[in-house]
Formats: sequence, C-alpha cells, structure tokens
Amino acid sequence: MKALSVLVSSVVLILMIMVSTFLVVSTIAPLINRGKELSALNEGKQVLSSIDSAIQELIYEAPGAKRVLNLKATGGRFSVSGKEDKIRFLLDTTTGILEPGSLSKEGNLLISYGPNLKAYEGTINGIDSLIIENDAVLFAVRKLYNKTNPDFINTTNLITLIRNKRTDTNITPTFGIFIGNNTETSYGEGYTELVSTGTYLPEATIKLHLNSNSGVTYEAFFTLLPGQDFVQINVKIV
Repeated sequence: MKALSVLVSSVVLILMIMVSTFLVVSTIAPLINRGKELSALNEGKQVLSSIDSAIQELIYEAPGAKRVLNLKATGGRFSVSGKEDKIRFLLDTTTGILEPGSLSKEGNLLISYGPNLKAYEGTINGIDSLIIENDAVLFAVRKLYNKTNPDFINTTNLITLIRNKRTDTNITPTFGIFIGNNTETSYGEGYTELVSTGTYLPEATIKLHLNSNSGVTYEAFFTLLPGQDFVQINVKIV
C-alpha cells in the first residue's frame, strides 16, 4: 500500500507539473506573438519614415540626386501605387496590436487597422460598376458618366449587387431614392464616382450626384466601414 501511495503521488505531481507548464505556455505565447507583431509594425514604420525623409531631402536637391537606403523589415509586405502616389506597408495581425477601426497619423504616415476594406471599379453581371467591400459585404452600383459629362440616371436600377460574403448570398434589392414621396426625385441627370480607391481604407464611399427631374439636386453617399455588415446611405440636398 505504501508503494502504491508513492506511485500515485508521483503521477499527481507529474500531472500538476504538466498542467502548470501548459498554463505558462498558454499565457506567454500570445505575449510573444504580440511582441513580434509590434516589432514588425515598428520596423515597417521605420522603413516608410526613412523613405519619406529621403524623398523630402531630394526635393530640394539638384536633378539626378539620389540616395542609397539600407532598409530592413522582418514581417509584413510592401506595395507601391503609382496611381495614388503611395507606398504601403501591410501587416496581417492576430493579437490586436491596435484598436479595431482605428486611424492615426504620424507625420506623413497614415496608420489604420481593421478588416480589409477596399474600393475599386469592376464588372458585375456584365455591368461596369463601382465596388466597395470588406470581409463581410460586397456592394456595387453602376458606374455612370462623370462630373463633366453627366447624363440620365434612374436610381431604381442603380444598385447592381449586394453580396453577403459570410453566407455567399447575392441580393439585387428593390431600391430607389424618393424625397418627399416625389417620384420625380428618383431620376434625372447626374453621375456616380468613388470618393477614394485602394485597399485597407479607413472607409469606402460611393457618391451619386443627381439633378433630379423635380428640380431638387442632391448627393447620396453609400458608405461601408471596416467590420460592418451593412452599408450606410446618406442623402444631402445641394
């Protein structure tokens, strides 16, 4: 009985040590991962700051001047957009190193955090469209004319698609803009445009400008924010 008691005590001791080790690892591992992500973020910011400083110096120097930079980043990825004249550092995180949906500025650096939110032009069911989407929703309206060449628009067929990406469900809703229950406010001469384009945006917005047949001129803004599963619609009389 004594020998058995010693054996049982040893097993309990070993079990307790194993559980204790597991708890320590479970507690420390997220902290280690968070530290790695913060380090990668800071390195990315340092690279962009170095590039920005070099650009600012070259602006005031003679044509042909150049700089050689020694840049290092152990995580994330860089992208260059000539159209937007921007350099981006993208870092996927799992530990929440920033507040979701946060947006801040450090010098010429704009830092935002949240689910992937983008705005771009594309084709939906054969229709040229303006598209905004995040991880939950894809929303598209017809790409129609422009500010210098407006033409006829009927808001009742403006939306080309709403997609719930989480359930993979497509919806083409019954929609129209009616001000004061006047049907003539739902159509007229105007145009649609993306307020901004790109990926990892703080918000994505499609603008409709309409000089309606009722004589009322207004702008409608369709806005999608990071993490939201719905689109906000705001109408402003101009």
